[in-house]
Amino acid sequence: MTPIRDSDVPASLDEVAARVRHSSNFRFTWQWFDLGVATSALPADAERVMSTLITTPACHAFLGDSFNPMYEPTFTIEPVHEHSQFREATLEFERTLARAAADRLGAYSRHLTDAEPADVEMVRRSFGTAAPYTVFVLEPGRATGCTVCEIHNGYLFTNWFYGVAWDWCFCLLSSARPLAWVGVLTDTD
Repeated sequence: MTPIRDSDVPASLDEVAARVRHSSNFRFTWQWFDLGVATSALPADAERVMSTLITTPACHAFLGDSFNPMYEPTFTIEPVHEHSQFREATLEFERTLARAAADRLGAYSRHLTDAEPADVEMVRRSFGTAAPYTVFVLEPGRATGCTVCEIHNGYLFTNWFYGVAWDWCFCLLSSARPLAWVGVLTDTD
């Protein structure tokens, strides 16, 4: 798995990113990856992408480079907790980004409503060159009695997230090309 340079990315997210960053208090960053071989676009593939991202400094550099020491002075990353899992969430992903871009998501939005179809279409259009694709969302563990699950309900795998329960980590896998995209979105306090 190799990070794709900005000049060679398969899709431009400029419009989506500008709108997300303008709305409320969101932080949003991502990285495209060349996987070398196509995947089956299963949760296990998303888990492998995330494992490689976490253990390979060149793959998680985009997180460290965009880290804001608002609450902690140093960027940290750790393995995904054993109870966390990836779940298929393609439509949820498109609606979540569309809602964030339209200032309809997060702790500071005045209107917590669903995305308009035009906003969802803008997100789909942005990722169009990677289509068809399947997107997975990383969900924190919820095992009863697990002390790690109790404290990681909004933290996921890095302190890049602020742990304010408005955190998302998405892994997009292209069905047509050996591409992956990892995007993280968080609302700040």
